[in-house]
Amino acid sequence: MEQEMEQTKSQPKVSILIPVYNTASYLPKCLASVMDQTLKEIEIIVVNDASPDNAAEVLAEYAAKDNRIKVLTHEKNGGILAARLTGIAAATGEYLIFLDADDYLNTDTARACYAKAKQTGADMIHFCFDVRIGHKKKTHFSRKVEKRINPYRGKLLGKEVFEAAFVKYLYSWNIAGKCIAAEVCRKAAASLPPGYYIMAEDFCFYSMLSWFSTHYEPLFKKCYYYGLNIGVSTYERTDYQGFQRKCTIFAALNAVKNFLKAQGAFDHYREAYEIQERHILGELLDRWDRKLIQYDRIRALVYMFRNYPAPGLIRTLIDCFADKEDRLAALMGDPNSFAGNRNPAEIHHIGLYLDPAVNGTEYVSHLLCYAEEWKRQGLEVSIISPEAELPNPDDKMNRIRIPAGLTDAPEKLVSRINFWFELGEKYGIDAVAHGALESPRSLFDALSIRFSKLKLLAFPLTVRQLPADASLGYLMTKVRCFQLSDLVAVLNPGDQTFLASIGLPGTVISPSWKPIQQEKVPSRKGEGLLWLGHFGLQEAEIALSAWAKLLQQFPGCRLHMAGRDRFPNSDRSVHLAAAMMNADDLLETSMAPAVFTERLKNCALFFTTSAEPDVQIYARAAAAAGVPFLQSGGNTPEELADALADMLRGKSSGTGFSPSSPQDDATQWKDILMKPGSSVNVSSDLPELLSSYLLRFEPYTILPEKQGSSFIKVYRKLDSLVYRLLPADSRCRERIYEILQYLFNRFKPRAQK
Repeated sequence: MEQEMEQTKSQPKVSILIPVYNTASYLPKCLASVMDQTLKEIEIIVVNDASPDNAAEVLAEYAAKDNRIKVLTHEKNGGILAARLTGIAAATGEYLIFLDADDYLNTDTARACYAKAKQTGADMIHFCFDVRIGHKKKTHFSRKVEKRINPYRGKLLGKEVFEAAFVKYLYSWNIAGKCIAAEVCRKAAASLPPGYYIMAEDFCFYSMLSWFSTHYEPLFKKCYYYGLNIGVSTYERTDYQGFQRKCTIFAALNAVKNFLKAQGAFDHYREAYEIQERHILGELLDRWDRKLIQYDRIRALVYMFRNYPAPGLIRTLIDCFADKEDRLAALMGDPNSFAGNRNPAEIHHIGLYLDPAVNGTEYVSHLLCYAEEWKRQGLEVSIISPEAELPNPDDKMNRIRIPAGLTDAPEKLVSRINFWFELGEKYGIDAVAHGALESPRSLFDALSIRFSKLKLLAFPLTVRQLPADASLGYLMTKVRCFQLSDLVAVLNPGDQTFLASIGLPGTVISPSWKPIQQEKVPSRKGEGLLWLGHFGLQEAEIALSAWAKLLQQFPGCRLHMAGRDRFPNSDRSVHLAAAMMNADDLLETSMAPAVFTERLKNCALFFTTSAEPDVQIYARAAAAAGVPFLQSGGNTPEELADALADMLRGKSSGTGFSPSSPQDDATQWKDILMKPGSSVNVSSDLPELLSSYLLRFEPYTILPEKQGSSFIKVYRKLDSLVYRLLPADSRCRERIYEILQYLFNRFKPRAQK
């Protein structure tokens, strides 16, 4: 030992840096692996980052055994990166190896790295890992991690070192597992702004290290033994204060962005930076979703939006919650708590967003009528749409092409976020009238428009929906969009009453045309019937019963059912009824606007059992296509069958409209919520009601009718009991829900889709 100490009095060839925080139990194995290195000309710098355990005693014991060990102590915890920076400042070796205190090295690591560096002239050597769960067990997951963090198989020179990790993902940006020239480390350390970095610190610092590195070489030798789910690798449940510590991710991302700007390279690497940003923020949002109780989730979302630019967060929300918008709507709480103040400025230039793929061309034509009226009132109007062509275009209106539509793949939706944030500055638009809120993905649009300080005017085709288990998430998403809006335009007083019941302003805007009266038309045979209505109400039963009677007079007459509140249970019900009539092969169901439009062109007649005023939009389309139209509100199946038969024979024409009563609509809504036997407590705050309902019920698959009803009753009884016994912010309550979810999903068969 004395001979080894004499050999290391000259400048060491390699410095090994070990930050220590709450890892005292791992230190003996870690320190033994570096003290036994075959290369003796090394120094071992251990930084005690105010560790609360007995790390100081362990380090003192080992430092007394080997004078190559230098112990540096922080009075206050500064995070792993601060500890590494302290080590870099104190290091005197030509090359630096970074080692976590809960891991250990192959005893030949320093010699092999130094030899490779001198042989090739490289300033960065990347060696191989052995990854195990707790340093013991190899699993499929540990092998995947090992493959991801092992070195790239080729040499990299110049800016290739940076781009291979930052742009092309050819190797990982872990600092551990690399031997780096001390001069490169000092340049990177000098470029890092002061801050508290405990999350994404490797990404932050390695982006700078790789920028200054000019020669990367792989070393295909297992040198680093990495333990998953121990020490600094743990991924456990946290509270609000713990989550705030995780949000040091923001400081790391901002440091990289500002570094690239200082190098004059940010515009060149903007796209790569945003992809890295989404990946890193995605890990934070995963913790937000899975590791917090609901009370802390809402506070944490407020904190994130107040401390990080909204575009980056919303882009990442798309990655995490695209096609799961109902869960996001339930978790986020009232968006006004984090979306900031509304823009009080007057409206001079409206951007009307139209998406025929969401609502169909008929509703687009309806909204274009509003646009013409706005122009007559002296407002400037621009049409925003992913479609190159729209029905009834006005050549005097400016056309703006948005990069992607709401029905496109999730990865394309991200491009819409930058579009909304640049809209005001680029085109002078100060308000967006959104005409495609039927898509749950419009929640991301609403967030973007609100945070871009533009006014949001919501123009939904429908507001109310039957709050059945399968459609509650869809309604919740709509409610969140309405909460983010400055104005919600509705087609009837019933929708206005519903919005008022949840504290939202709704303005009734009447259609700009009168109800259509059709002339008598010749009979059309063989093309079948097209029905529009509500699957969730008795309307569908009336339509099916009338069709059954009609089949006696017109054998082979097909029926296509399109409508709202359609979900797997409703499909099973109507097809079961058709099968009992031996007519299932003559029945089709759909809800896509494009399918409805196509069927409308070829049907014998179009009829509806709905009294909603927006039926006028479809009636107008039927008139344009020369298709007979019948609206039957409150008729018996016999009366409806007779009316349809007369129209098929050409003996009668279409009918007018019977408007619904706002009071009846409100009563119906109240009856649905207060249905006897329900375990959901009615709240005056509907968003709160829906949020709690979704969080408690939606994770559980609804079973087929014979099994489902009894199962749901049992679950709701248990859930109601937990809800009464434990407060909403109780961790114990959250844990009980997780156990219930696991047990029920483990022991029940899933419904057939």
